[in-house]
Amino acid sequence: MIDTIRFTITGSDQPPNLTWNVLNLGVALAGYAALLVFYAIVILVLLIISNGTFPNSGKDFAALGRAGNLIVLALLTFAVPMNMIGLSSSHALDGLNPLRAGISIGRLIGHYIFLFLIMIIFLALSVGVMTALISWAGPAIMNAAQHGIKEGFVKMLGGLGAWTTVIGAGFYFAYAFGRILGLFARTFREDIDFEL
Repeated sequence: MIDTIRFTITGSDQPPNLTWNVLNLGVALAGYAALLVFYAIVILVLLIISNGTFPNSGKDFAALGRAGNLIVLALLTFAVPMNMIGLSSSHALDGLNPLRAGISIGRLIGHYIFLFLIMIIFLALSVGVMTALISWAGPAIMNAAQHGIKEGFVKMLGGLGAWTTVIGAGFYFAYAFGRILGLFARTFREDIDFEL
């Protein structure tokens, strides 16, 4: 996704090559990991504040459903598309800078709200498709893994085909998200506070 955003910002309308550059991959993975760690810390802090103690059971996580906690999580989630654009910038870790993301969002608030709604709709679509694919592919993959050629070569190929379809859909949705964010960043490049 990060490479697709970069390619689109530079004006390329072709998908990036699927080459594994360790430097770019490392920075992208570090950015994704940092976003996940940030969310984990925020959730942990919200749970400690809500429950008064460190969460130690599944019931403690029910506190995340309170209105105040949901508002905090929604506000943090609102910045994620801009964070992803920032992760694709020249200085990838700037994408995690809340000040730069906030300035960029503030300059483009109307357009950014529209982008965010498009991303939410597309995310719901992609989750639905991936859930359907995995519910179809899961039994075929497990059957192929457990029985292999004993159950028949065709069933084994069905499991491999199912897994290929799931991976292909994952690549497609990552590319589509990258294109949407890249086109947004290309269009409003001057107003975004990252070095694109």
